[in-house]
Amino acid sequence: MKTITLDGNHWFALKVFYNKVFEIEESLKKDDIDCYFPCEYAVVMRNGVRKIIRKPIISSILFFHSTTLRAMEIQRQFTDKVILYTRDKELKKVPLIIPDREMNIFMLVTSSGEKGMEYLGADSTKFCRGERVRVIDGKFKGAEGYICRIKKNSRLVRHSGGLCRSDLLYPTKLYSKNMRTIIETGLFLSGGFLISILQGLILIPNILLISYKKRLFDQPDERKVHSIPVPRLGGISFFPAILVSLCLIIGLFHCVGIPIARLLTDRSLLELLFWVSGCMLLYLIGVADDLVGVGYRYKFVVQVFTAILLVLPGAWINSLGGLFGIYMLPSWVGIPLTVLIVVYITNAINLIDGIDGLASGLSCIALTVLAAICISNGSYFYALLALATLGILIPFWFYNVFGNAQRGHKLFMGDTGSLTIGYILSFLVIQLSVVHSDGEVRTNPYMVIAFSTHIISTK
Repeated sequence: MKTITLDGNHWFALKVFYNKVFEIEESLKKDDIDCYFPCEYAVVMRNGVRKIIRKPIISSILFFHSTTLRAMEIQRQFTDKVILYTRDKELKKVPLIIPDREMNIFMLVTSSGEKGMEYLGADSTKFCRGERVRVIDGKFKGAEGYICRIKKNSRLVRHSGGLCRSDLLYPTKLYSKNMRTIIETGLFLSGGFLISILQGLILIPNILLISYKKRLFDQPDERKVHSIPVPRLGGISFFPAILVSLCLIIGLFHCVGIPIARLLTDRSLLELLFWVSGCMLLYLIGVADDLVGVGYRYKFVVQVFTAILLVLPGAWINSLGGLFGIYMLPSWVGIPLTVLIVVYITNAINLIDGIDGLASGLSCIALTVLAAICISNGSYFYALLALATLGILIPFWFYNVFGNAQRGHKLFMGDTGSLTIGYILSFLVIQLSVVHSDGEVRTNPYMVIAFSTHIISTK
């Protein structure tokens, strides 16, 4: 293995198509560009002759060492054959630099010939991250990573520049914190869900009481199904209850000394801040509309602005996963498309909120599916948001569907609730639709499932 020198060059990566990796590698080497393609040697029989061949262990990813300018020239040189891995910077795509230390460890691991290794894409989130460790002796001395549970075996996971990660198999008996991690994650999710339900059981009866005292009703007319006045302020409880559930469970975990870094990453924390800002604006405009009425132009402007807030942290639909033959989307297409989808979903929930239990019931189904997807791919914060929203919707649904209006037990969510729920659903859908492995051409089943819940809801 070569030692990486500290000069003006950096490590970059190419996604190579059509099984042209060896061809591209040879071409780059002719131009005196250092390349690294993770391979293992295998013995095969061809025409009765034993031959030793290079067998890729990570398909279609070629690493090379050059300047940033030369990396961009390589992309242009091999147009339609490769995609240079990039990152977003000031709404522009710039080549993704792999840190030298990360590349050294990656080359150490992949060139070792160690059996029982598994390679996965950077966006493979089916594993639960645990304690961070460093190998202090042996063949992999110096390698760092997280302990994960994979196929009933303990593994050390090594991330490499946001492109891929390698998993080293270790005896299960060496690590005993996996069950603790599962229990903590379960408490994290179930705690937020139960706190939200408890708040719903307390808040909704009091909202009913205040609505009848202050005569805050949705009056019947020829366009409405109900025949007697019904309070429509149920949605006032949604956003506060959800926010309290999120903040309280995160705060409790921190106070008792349970690490939440694997549950609430820096990226999800940033997205949480923008989501709270946008949801608060929609919540306030919804309250104003339910109490005194707000023109549709003002509501539309606020919806567009809050949709823009969701894409500011960098979460926008950057891939269609092969739909209509389209894979990766540039920012000038993906960002407006994301804003449009957020506004569409938000208004869709508002429009179907006309029959008892329709909006809340379909939203409960969608949130359950989205929570399951988030749990399966390790996005626990987004699963917590889905479960907290589901928790406040369940008691409301019973009042909305089974409540007796003549006895003062029936309640509508109003624009406050429908806008809040629509915004949360759109936020979760966008998160599941983002492809974090830039330049990788693949389908996105999470996006298909996430959108299918809303397609059914709006039919």
